[in-house]
Amino acid sequence: MKEEERKGEEEERGGEEEEGEAGGEELEENYQRAYSEALAAFGNGSLFVEKFIEKPRHIEVQILGDKYGNVIHLYERDCSIQRRHQKATTPAAAAAGRMTDLVVEIAPAFQLDPHLRDRLHADAVTLAKQ
Repeated sequence: MKEEERKGEEEERGGEEEEGEAGGEELEENYQRAYSEALAAFGNGSLFVEKFIEKPRHIEVQILGDKYGNVIHLYERDCSIQRRHQKATTPAAAAAGRMTDLVVEIAPAFQLDPHLRDRLHADAVTLAKQ
């Protein structure tokens, strides 16, 4: 794959990421490449490794609070289908060409376990109150 194509794909994903499992030489090679790129871009080659999650979902819980410590949740939305971390402001803005990428946010989050939904809402409110 050409370097420009690889960079374009990384930009669409929102940054560097490796998928799946790598072992031995491939892991070392990928680590060294990522370290070098981080060092060149940020002056710091620090990296962290995350557990690979197949088919992850990006669920956001919207909250509203006031200066008196009252906090409520405004339910959740599934933002898993976003490109380049873009947020659409209005369909009119997209139609006017002020947005280059399609963004889909589904509310409430589709096929989210009801117990998990309740826990996400409660935890979001608890965190906001801290």
